[in-house]
Amino acid sequence: MTKRLVVGGGVSVSDGDLLLECKLDPELLLFEQLLLRRLASARAEAGGLKVTDDEVRAGLDEFYAERDLFEDDQIADWCARRQLSEDDIRAHVRCQLLADQLGSLWATEETVAHQYGTSRHDYAVVQIEMVEVESAGLAAELMIQVREGEISWLEAATRCGGMTTGELQRRGAPEEIAAELFSVDPGALVGPVETDEGWHALYRVIARTEPELDEELRAQIRAEICEVELRRMLALEPIRFLE
Repeated sequence: MTKRLVVGGGVSVSDGDLLLECKLDPELLLFEQLLLRRLASARAEAGGLKVTDDEVRAGLDEFYAERDLFEDDQIADWCARRQLSEDDIRAHVRCQLLADQLGSLWATEETVAHQYGTSRHDYAVVQIEMVEVESAGLAAELMIQVREGEISWLEAATRCGGMTTGELQRRGAPEEIAAELFSVDPGALVGPVETDEGWHALYRVIARTEPELDEELRAQIRAEICEVELRRMLALEPIRFLE
């Protein structure tokens, strides 16, 4: 018999839901995100949105592919080790697909275009190389050495175990250095800034790209609009834990 653990926004999370999430992504478990997804799914169904069997099958294929599971025996073994049934995963995928569709119900093209127009600079993207250093003192010292030409950026990265490359959107960049990251010339160094894990990151800017309202960005903005509305609903009926 399942037991409701958390309610909010008119939906609930049970001990069965929690166990399933732990099995699926134990390192990513967040009550609030789980509740938001279930709330989005419920609102999508209430708005008349549906997920077809073909869409669920495609979603299942993508779910397994993301976990490098392509053969039936691989999938069966993965599910057995986690004591998951196909119905468990199908329900999870269906819930996610419905939540993803909510944007088409709540965020019209006009709403998306308006948000993009009023905060366009937030969607600019900078390509970066990043080095993480254990201490703030060492990070500052390395920054000075690179800027003064005592060592190269590559040498600094090698001393710290290598570098990572990637992209940062303005709205997702560290608040302390966001303005600098998006104003310096390519090749400039920015930082250090403390990460959530307690390291100290140095950034080298490679290039900056102005935003374009393509389908990928539209999907992001629709998701943002939905999350704002879902959080508003949770604020009206706050999360509470049940005994």
